[in-house]
Amino acid sequence: MGKYEYTNRDISWLSFNLRVLQEAMDKTLPLYERIKFLAIYSNNMEEFYQVRVSYYKQMLRHEREFPKQHIRNVDPSRIIKQINEIVTNQQSIFHLIYEQEILPDLRRNGIIVVDDMDELSDEQKSFVSEVFYSTIITSVQPVLLVKKKVRPFMKTGQPYIALEMVSKDSNKNKQLERYGIIKIPTDHNISRFVELPKKDDKHYIMFVEDVIMQHIDAIFPGYKVKNNYSLKLTRDADMEYDDYEGEDLIDAIDRIRSHRSVGKPNRFQFDRAMPEKLLDYLTTSFHISKDIMVMGGNRHNFRDFFSFPNPTYPNFEIESLPPIPIPALANQKKPIASLISKKDFLLSPPYQPFEHYLRYLREASTDPTVKEIKTTQYRVSDHSVVVNSLIAAAENGKKVTVFVELKARFDEEANLKWAYEMTKAGIRIIYSIPKLKVHAKIALVIRKKGSKYGDQAYLGTGNFN
Repeated sequence: MGKYEYTNRDISWLSFNLRVLQEAMDKTLPLYERIKFLAIYSNNMEEFYQVRVSYYKQMLRHEREFPKQHIRNVDPSRIIKQINEIVTNQQSIFHLIYEQEILPDLRRNGIIVVDDMDELSDEQKSFVSEVFYSTIITSVQPVLLVKKKVRPFMKTGQPYIALEMVSKDSNKNKQLERYGIIKIPTDHNISRFVELPKKDDKHYIMFVEDVIMQHIDAIFPGYKVKNNYSLKLTRDADMEYDDYEGEDLIDAIDRIRSHRSVGKPNRFQFDRAMPEKLLDYLTTSFHISKDIMVMGGNRHNFRDFFSFPNPTYPNFEIESLPPIPIPALANQKKPIASLISKKDFLLSPPYQPFEHYLRYLREASTDPTVKEIKTTQYRVSDHSVVVNSLIAAAENGKKVTVFVELKARFDEEANLKWAYEMTKAGIRIIYSIPKLKVHAKIALVIRKKGSKYGDQAYLGTGNFN
């Protein structure tokens, strides 16, 4: 019998993300749904490099801490090389879809994503200038690069513009080339997209980096910009939790933001049109190794397309249908506890309203026969009705116990914040179990002996937001 070989899990995952990209290729989908799939693909890939590629990079950096046989079996250098080759090919498909299908389709439907060939009206030019000077310029941080001496710290997941420039005072026969870099300030609550006034009954949308480039003289007044190119750096955001428990885990999560913001580089995306001389200058200045370089298009950070404006909404999108209530549970005259004491109900959000569960929890928080509520929390939204109901239950004298999984990737800080809030309300918090991630969604309502409805439970797969 021949030896069966497994496909590496992360190489396999790239096939899954390609399937997401294939949805963006589907011309039977409304245009803005295809754009959303580009955003999903991009967001997935960002997290993949932050976490999964970090695993292999850390293995190489700390090789002595791993068994030699494990290193030989995994072969992290080969896997990273294979990942980057696959991603580079997928990026080519991605930009083909965006540049040759999405942009022309938007234009045909009267939505113009402004490029160098578009002539703006005087009204539009005035509007763009007003936006730049009133909103953008104070958040722009230009840096004139000096090789091996002056370079900014590149923020993870943030798009940048690299500039080829010459001094305006240079002799025409002897122009010294200089390079600059600008972070696109979307991390300052500035939208990536600027909607301009209509022209000829068409809608115009401009990338914020193009607004910046139209006013580059105000940013680098002594220089003439010859060309500009996009680039982006993704840093290691993985964190090994297995060595922490209790207060040590809480302390580690308190430090997690600073850890992620200064992690080692894992991916350097650069504009495919960038000349070799500039690329070499940047990789030398920022100490970028070849094994993390991934060629892309003239735009990066397509996860920003989650907020790409649709000035013709609801056109070009799938209609959002309201959830269909379960008739029995929608009966406001009877408490939900009375209904589920007679039969079980299957709830399928978002096709059916999660509000049924929220109402059940609110009723339990004020029900005098309820003495205890126990539940798990994996991911929590900013304004959590579930957590507020649990706090209300505790304030009403119920004993409330919540297992909070602090190791929910990228939500660790939010979970810790809510845990503190619940603790202040008198809720007993149980934190993560070492070497185990609890993903279960369970709620248990315990009533006093002899109560009409008895104990009841909720079992689910979706997060208790």
